[in-house]
Amino acid sequence: MSIKEVVLKSISVFALVFSSFFMQAQQQPCDCPYPILFLHGWISGGDYWSPVYDDNDFKNVWGGLAPAPQGSDFSPHIFYSMPNAEDTHEYFLGVITKRSDALHGGDGVFDDDGRNDDAQWIFDNHDNQLDAGCLYAMSFNNSKDGNDVVPYPFFSSAPCFNCSDNNEAAVLKQGYMVGKMIDSVLAANPGKDKVILVGHSMGGLAAREYLQRLDENGHPRWWIDPNAPDGHKVAKLVTVGTPHLGSNTAGNITDVFTSDEGNQEQKVQNTLPDILSEAVRDLRYSYDNVFSDDYPGPYLFGGLENDIPDGASPYHSEDVDCNGETDDMIVGINIDGTTEAGGSHDFAWYGTYDNPAMPLPTNVRYTWFCSNVVGTEGGDGVVDDQRMWLYQGGDGTSGDFEAGASIPVPQDGIPHRLTDRITTPTNVLHSSQAEDVLHIIRTLDEGDYPAFAWDIDLNTTYAGMAQVPPSILPADGNRSNGEDKDWYVFEVPALSKVSIQVTPTPLRSGTIDVYDTPNAYETGSGSESVVFLAQSTPVPTAVELMNCSESAQNYYVRITHNQVALEDWKTPFKILVEPIGVALKVKTILEGPFDGNSLMSNNLFSSGYLPNDEPYGALGFTQVLSAGETISAEVAAQTGDFELVDWVFVEVRDKNDPALVLATQSAVLLRNGEVVDPQTGCPLFFDSLDADDYYIAVQHRTHLSLMTATPVELRSAGADLVDFSDITTAIYPSVTRKTVNGAAVMVCGDANLNDAVEASDRSKTWNERNQTGYLLSDVNMDGSTTASDRSKVWNNRNNASQLP
Repeated sequence: MSIKEVVLKSISVFALVFSSFFMQAQQQPCDCPYPILFLHGWISGGDYWSPVYDDNDFKNVWGGLAPAPQGSDFSPHIFYSMPNAEDTHEYFLGVITKRSDALHGGDGVFDDDGRNDDAQWIFDNHDNQLDAGCLYAMSFNNSKDGNDVVPYPFFSSAPCFNCSDNNEAAVLKQGYMVGKMIDSVLAANPGKDKVILVGHSMGGLAAREYLQRLDENGHPRWWIDPNAPDGHKVAKLVTVGTPHLGSNTAGNITDVFTSDEGNQEQKVQNTLPDILSEAVRDLRYSYDNVFSDDYPGPYLFGGLENDIPDGASPYHSEDVDCNGETDDMIVGINIDGTTEAGGSHDFAWYGTYDNPAMPLPTNVRYTWFCSNVVGTEGGDGVVDDQRMWLYQGGDGTSGDFEAGASIPVPQDGIPHRLTDRITTPTNVLHSSQAEDVLHIIRTLDEGDYPAFAWDIDLNTTYAGMAQVPPSILPADGNRSNGEDKDWYVFEVPALSKVSIQVTPTPLRSGTIDVYDTPNAYETGSGSESVVFLAQSTPVPTAVELMNCSESAQNYYVRITHNQVALEDWKTPFKILVEPIGVALKVKTILEGPFDGNSLMSNNLFSSGYLPNDEPYGALGFTQVLSAGETISAEVAAQTGDFELVDWVFVEVRDKNDPALVLATQSAVLLRNGEVVDPQTGCPLFFDSLDADDYYIAVQHRTHLSLMTATPVELRSAGADLVDFSDITTAIYPSVTRKTVNGAAVMVCGDANLNDAVEASDRSKTWNERNQTGYLLSDVNMDGSTTASDRSKVWNNRNNASQLP
């Protein structure tokens, strides 16, 4: 196999001075690899997360969330929706009855157009056509006007007396809305292929509903693309104070609402929590049963809708799966504790991880953010310590987590690698967790492994955040406390070269590692590992990467910062990957060693006469922007058609003035006629040139030069072959070539470098007769000067090539 058939990198590293790139990286707004979608919790709205997305330091990294334009109630970065948009239920005031709460709405048809179902997101005055951006918020905190048409953000009333507010709707309907929001966000950002979900409290369960729910055929029900392994379009899920395993706290709140049927349209329920709402029904991990053991909460742990209590104050609906029926067996999103692996419990609601029959996908990175507030019985005042995350082993308390007895899940065989837990040291209660900005930001760390590398585009500056890692790290040697490793992946087009430019976080040292094919959980150094120093004014560092294959390839970069402090993210590092230079594919055949069929002989190389260092500088050729090329061991080891023949000299000339040489390279010629870089075996790359049209010339020390008849296009990605061996390739009028058995060849016999074959060349071959080595008089390039060389000179006498 030729080295050309393998995807190769040619990497050079240099420290850039305080340059225009650094100034641009510090001043220009940055893009984001993935938009962040903030999901609020029970009885809340899109502004819950404002302490984070309005934080000036955070906005410096991710940009801001756009406010509503003048004259509008709607921000172009908030997805407004109503999971309980219609009063479609049959009920009788004052009579205890079970009601349905069908997702499809009153007409019984789930038409998914956003207008007619119980879950609506398209309205007469607002269609959720979002603007491009990096930050978005979900808002369920909406109501309709008296005509039941126009949504009013930030003001929520239930559509009927014993219906739940839109921000207290069933988790299933909220999860459905999460999918619609992802779809809208990606439509607004056509260059993005995934999002990051950050859910507070019930918002985390809505995200899980979106990710986990399967239909009757076992396919993802809510995903954007249910037929693709990553059709969920989620790169990372962060949950903050989420009652993953339920919370019964709301069951202690007194029902403050009256059954005033005449005041239904005006009744504002979100001024106080509604303990009879669908949300409370789904959030509870168990229901009281005065006659026997309690019932498990069916949404979380599975069970019958019929088991939901319907006493003197029944829940507004028992229709957990929102299908219009209230007697279904529900598949819970968590495992039944009585069947949990590793030791069963007495009750279903002691299950500690996601239901294996409907699991969380393992190609998403998870972070569970937990609070353990001093003065409470454990937890954040609403959700118990051991119920705000998913885990295996131990009792799930912070103590068992820190002791290593309780391991966050999902996991991939190495604990803490796929999922981690961040326990904030801040004494923050459930309702105030968004104000804990410093520790919330820790959850938004970039991927720690190639499997979770963040996808970035070329020609775009991105800001990254050096983050303090979680307290417990995977035991795979990937990093130690105080290190932050951030992975990015990007596509390099075929036959192109890019520069990866990194401006580190101030006052932090670290490394930049580059990879072409790392394994999913790579922990070792890259094929090139570059150190950067801790400086108050960071010096940008660039790594050059070459893709010389005929197809686009993904490459990875890992940026490691050492001794990271809690507030380092406020001064983000920057990364920019941009194409440099142009590529050139050249093919030519030298008459001297040509066998008359398709190959040239490699006698010079096989005899040990071919120099490892380029010869053209010593021969007086004018070198422009390059010199001192050498042959690498990898290129020298090529075999077959790719064995080395000799050095050639390639020139790129100005399209308007062919006498003006803009760049040169000494390259090696292979037996099949390909001209390649002597270090990489790749086509030639000219870093200093912009994409444009150029004349291309090839010179050789014993053959007459060739040049294209007209300028040819050189591009920053991809390259058309300039094939001087093809007789249809037009050449410049003042140069000469021959045809041998249908192949165009460079004319041999110029033994004294004067661009002509004449008597002085024949004299040189006579004077150096019987000598061996790397000789100008050896015009047939077999390693010795003999009568054969004199014969070739005689046969080609009076030929000349005069480059402009």
